[in-house]
Amino acid sequence: MTAYRMKLEAEREIYAEFEIAHHEAKRKHTPKSSVYATPFYLQIWALMQRQFLLKWQDKFSLTVSWITFIIIALILGTVWLNLPRTSAGAFTRGGLLFISLLYNCFAAFGELGAVVLGRGIVNKHRAYTFHRPSALWIAQIIVDVAFAATLIFAFSIIVYFTCGLVRDAGAFFTFYLTMVTAYLAMTLFFRSVACLCPGFDSALKFVVVIVSFLVLTSGYLIQYANSQVWLRWIFYINPLGLGFSVLMINEFKHLTLTCTAESVIPSGPGYNDLTNQICTLAGGTSGSSQIPGSNYVTQTFSYNPSDLWRNYGIIIALIGVFLFLNVTLGEALTVKFGSAGRTVTFFAKENDERKQLNKELLERRERKRLRDLNEGSDLHIESKAVLTWENLTYDVPVPSGQLRLLKDIFGFVKPGQLTALMGASGAGKTTLLDVLAARKNVGVIGGDILVDGIAPGTAFQRGTSYAEQLDVHESTQTVREALRFSADLRQPYEVPVEEKYAYVEEVISLLEMEDIADAIIGDPDSGLAVEQRKR
Repeated sequence: MTAYRMKLEAEREIYAEFEIAHHEAKRKHTPKSSVYATPFYLQIWALMQRQFLLKWQDKFSLTVSWITFIIIALILGTVWLNLPRTSAGAFTRGGLLFISLLYNCFAAFGELGAVVLGRGIVNKHRAYTFHRPSALWIAQIIVDVAFAATLIFAFSIIVYFTCGLVRDAGAFFTFYLTMVTAYLAMTLFFRSVACLCPGFDSALKFVVVIVSFLVLTSGYLIQYANSQVWLRWIFYINPLGLGFSVLMINEFKHLTLTCTAESVIPSGPGYNDLTNQICTLAGGTSGSSQIPGSNYVTQTFSYNPSDLWRNYGIIIALIGVFLFLNVTLGEALTVKFGSAGRTVTFFAKENDERKQLNKELLERRERKRLRDLNEGSDLHIESKAVLTWENLTYDVPVPSGQLRLLKDIFGFVKPGQLTALMGASGAGKTTLLDVLAARKNVGVIGGDILVDGIAPGTAFQRGTSYAEQLDVHESTQTVREALRFSADLRQPYEVPVEEKYAYVEEVISLLEMEDIADAIIGDPDSGLAVEQRKR
């Protein structure tokens, strides 16, 4: 007892020294209660530098983005080349503004997959106390907007001046700022949705519905005055609708449209007095061929020119809301939905058959635990075959000729024994197992692979199981369904179905998977854990 107390005292001293060293290693301005060694603002700065390098070194993505944006800008510029400042160009001018805004906002759609796929790295960094997930989201959005701003600037110059929009410096920069802020709002929206959803599939389905709704209520397809009264509040939380209103007001308040002959009524022979005529374009007045653009957007879209900066300010507020959601949801749900040891597992609802099977599995496990089941399995799962290989070689084609990955390999596996194949990374362990399991369909295999001295036939693959490094599972199946499917395909047709399924229950018991027999396999983020999937 004395020795035990002395050991505890020594361990207590070691722990105290560790705490002192941890506190001394912390940077200035780091809270004492924080597990991180670096204050929050320095985490953001370090992550900004890393994000810049990641973006800059991905030359392929940058090149594709620039080429795509420039091509789309040139297409828009040629389709809507030098729009006329007449009643004939009023609706097409609005269409140009809407599709320009829509393209820039949809360019942020890729953030959905990037956030979902990057959870593993975020969780690992959080587990090692490198940084807070919220610091990463803030750093990413700052760097990403810097890259996107230059891209959108080139897009805006091409579209704005080739299409003949208002030649005014203030109007151009308002157009550009609106594009950037709308892109930023939609980027944060997509990231927030990705943080909220357990997987990419569910996130994609949710976003498709929401984005379609945002497009419909943006004010271009269905104008604000024509929408249902009980739906009009959505305009104030819709970045697309707010951005479109800013662009329309910014463009048309600087314009005075001239009514063309096709838009004047009444028209025809003898109608030459403009005093008794009116333009059919909204905003026109009797006796005048000039239509103030502000009147047009007010009567057609119910946009008040004085609300331009109010609507822009609402977009800024939405950016703050989405950033807050992104940070808080990222902190709260990233680990829950990530692959850092904790996953969400879903189970199929039990029916009478599965309920009885699960009950029997639990009873069998309990008897094994109490060592009441000493007679073993009734199915006698065993093998007497010996697997050997001699002078095994494997060559694959390369541009310079043939490359030999395996050279004169010898070995054997005895039945009833666990054989470990060990070696350095890249030594060819996986390649050897793939060749032995007859899973290679490229290259030339030489040497002999024998089962009891005989070359294995097609039944060899059916009679063996091979767990590869990469999981290959049907994500919507349960564990029991996957094993039953394998049993139906692998075992002979003459074997009764009851015996096949009894064999499945025996396998579940041997692999100690009683608790997850009816679990949905899913994916590593929202399904079985890596260890469970390997079993």
